[in-house]
Amino acid sequence: MDFNLCVPNRSASGYIRVFSNLFLFKKRNFSLSLTVFAFCFSLQGLSQTTNLQFSQIPTSDPDFNRPGGGAEQWHDQNIVNIPMAGTNTERLDKYYRFGYADIAPYNSPAGTYNWSKFDQEINDAISKGQKFSFCIMQLCPNASQGGYVSGSKLYYPLYLHYQMQAESVKDFISGADWIPNYNSPSWLNAWKNMNAALNAHVMSGSFNGVAYKNIINYIDISGYGDFGEWTNTNLTGPQGSIPTEATLNSIIDATVLGYANFQCVALIATFDGNQLANTRIPPAVGYHALTVSNNKGKVGWRRDSWGWTDAYNSWWTDSNPTNYGGINFGNEISNRYKLAPVVGEPADMGLASYNGQPFGDMPRQMQFYHVSSFGNGNLDATINSSATQNNFRAASKAAGYRLLLAGGNISSTLTPGMAFSINLSWQNIGAAPTYENWDVVYELRNAAGTPVWSGNSGFNPRLFLPAASAETGQSPRRRASCDARARRS
Repeated sequence: MDFNLCVPNRSASGYIRVFSNLFLFKKRNFSLSLTVFAFCFSLQGLSQTTNLQFSQIPTSDPDFNRPGGGAEQWHDQNIVNIPMAGTNTERLDKYYRFGYADIAPYNSPAGTYNWSKFDQEINDAISKGQKFSFCIMQLCPNASQGGYVSGSKLYYPLYLHYQMQAESVKDFISGADWIPNYNSPSWLNAWKNMNAALNAHVMSGSFNGVAYKNIINYIDISGYGDFGEWTNTNLTGPQGSIPTEATLNSIIDATVLGYANFQCVALIATFDGNQLANTRIPPAVGYHALTVSNNKGKVGWRRDSWGWTDAYNSWWTDSNPTNYGGINFGNEISNRYKLAPVVGEPADMGLASYNGQPFGDMPRQMQFYHVSSFGNGNLDATINSSATQNNFRAASKAAGYRLLLAGGNISSTLTPGMAFSINLSWQNIGAAPTYENWDVVYELRNAAGTPVWSGNSGFNPRLFLPAASAETGQSPRRRASCDARARRS
C-alpha cells in the first residue's frame, strides 16, 4: 500500500492526475515544478477494467530538459541551443571552476577565506532554479587569480609559499609558474582545511531562503595536476617533490571526506595506473578513488574530453587494464554509473573529429559510457559548425535518464468508503539513472481542475537503471502502486 487516497463526495465527476516531476518528480528539499506527462479521466462511466496508456514527449520539446541530465551551464556559457536550434533554453544545472586564490586570496593569512566569488556563483544558480556543481583548481595556468613571486605566477596563498620555502623540500618554478610540493605537510594541511571550511560554508549558507546544501549536484576531486585534472606536466621538481601514494590519497580524501554529504567525482587521469609518463598516478591511488566513499556513496567520474577518440581516454576508463586490490579498473569504471554519475565537458582544442564531423562520436559516447551530463561551454573553434551543434543536441538528448510510464491500470470505480488501486509501470530508456531522491506525486482534482488531495507513491526512481523494457513485477523499484480506500470528506 503506497498511501491512503481520499475521494471526497464532491469529486465524483473529477479527475485523477499523475505528475512525473523530474521535473519528472518533485525533488526532495528543492522543488522545481514542470509537468512532463499525465493521465486524466472522469470517474463516471468507466468500464469494468481500466487500463492506462501514456504518450512520450518528443525530444524536441523544451520540457525534455532534465535536471541532472544532458547539457549543463559551464560557467556563464550556454552556447548550443538545446533542445531546439534557435531557442536559447536555460540549463537546469550549472558548473563552475574556482581557482584556489578565489577562495584563499593571494595575500590572505592562514585560515582566512573569501566567500564572495563562491557566493556570487551559487546565488546565481539559485536565482535560476539550477543545481550547482563545482571544482577548486589548485593550479590554473594563465588564470587571473594569484600573484607573482620572483617573476613567476603563484596560484596559492603567499603564506603557504613561504611555509614550503622554509621546508627541506620546497615549492618550485616550472616554466612560468610556481608548483607546490604536494608532499609538504603545510600544503596538505592547508588544502584539507580550505575544503573543510568551504564545506562548512555550504552546510550553513543560503540565498533567498534556499539552503546551499540543498542545491549541490556534484563536486570534482581536484587538487593535483594542471587545472586540477590530475594530468601533470610538472614532474621535474626537486628530489622528494614527486607526490607519494599517501599524498595523493590524502588529496582525494580532502574532497570525498571533506564534503561528506555530497556526491564527488574523480577525474579519469586518477585511474591512470602508471600508464602514461606525464601522469604517473600509481594503481594504489586509482584503487583508493574507486573504493573510498562518504555519506552520499562511492565517487563517480569525470572526463573533460568528450568527443575525442584518443585511445588513452579508453585506457583510463572502459579498457583500463589495471588490476589492483582484487578489482579490475576497466570493469569497475564501466559499471560505476549504476551507483554514481559520469560527467564532464567537451574537448576544447579542435581535435574532436569523427568520420569527418566535429564531435561526431559524442552522441555514441554518451550512451556507451552512460554519461549523465556535460558542460555546454568551453568549446573549440568548430562551435559555429551546424554539425557540431547538431551533435551537441543529440548528445544532450542521449545523456542522462529518460523515464517513461509504460502502462498501468486503475480500479474501474471509485466509491467513497471503498478500496481501489493504481498501478503504474516505469521504464528508463536513457543512458543512466538519476542519482537523487524524488517524490512521485498523485493528485486528485475536482471538475474545476483544483487539487483536493495529493499523496506520494512508493516508487523512488533513484538508481532506477536503463532497461530494454518495462518490468511488470510488483517490486516497488519498478512499479508504482497504490491500494487505498476512498472516503467521504
